[in-house]
Amino acid sequence: MNTIDVSGLPEPVAQAIQRIVETMRVRATEATGKSPQSPESMTLPIWHGTVIGSLSREEICGGTI
Repeated sequence: MNTIDVSGLPEPVAQAIQRIVETMRVRATEATGKSPQSPESMTLPIWHGTVIGSLSREEICGGTI
């Protein structure tokens, strides 16, 4: 697969997806010395932080639970 359609997404989201894919590609190449063979062998980057607010289930689902 060479193309992922991100049309309709806000530009910052599309750029974040691009960075995630690039990170996965680099990590897979570093780990194996070649292109990734199985996505299960990779781990995603983790950023530590703190909670700055809260969301209820109703807010997430738009009140349609």
